[in-house]
Amino acid sequence: MTPQTQILPFSGAVAANLCPGCHAMVGTKHAPGCRFGPGVVGEPRRPAQPLPLRVRHKKSGNTYLYLGEVLDVTNARDGTRCALYLREGDPGGPSFVRELREFWEKFEPVERLN
Repeated sequence: MTPQTQILPFSGAVAANLCPGCHAMVGTKHAPGCRFGPGVVGEPRRPAQPLPLRVRHKKSGNTYLYLGEVLDVTNARDGTRCALYLREGDPGGPSFVRELREFWEKFEPVERLN
């Protein structure tokens, strides 16, 4: 067994390579309802961000309201993290969804609205 695949010994009910809440292995998703989830065990969690957040499209300069992170659950993209946002000043207009990584490449925060 290599050091990368070696399973660490149990310490009480929880091993060092398991989530203490749902006992999911590092690198796998937390079980539904786990107090340490959602997300992948062992990945750092981002601090909660007050929402909405005013953002500016880097190319056009238009401002939008970032409403938060959502998951795309269509079959081909199941679990893809996306940003939910809408055009500022257009309350009856459409909401938009964009893959989270791409969103933060194309938009920059302007200010928090809370």
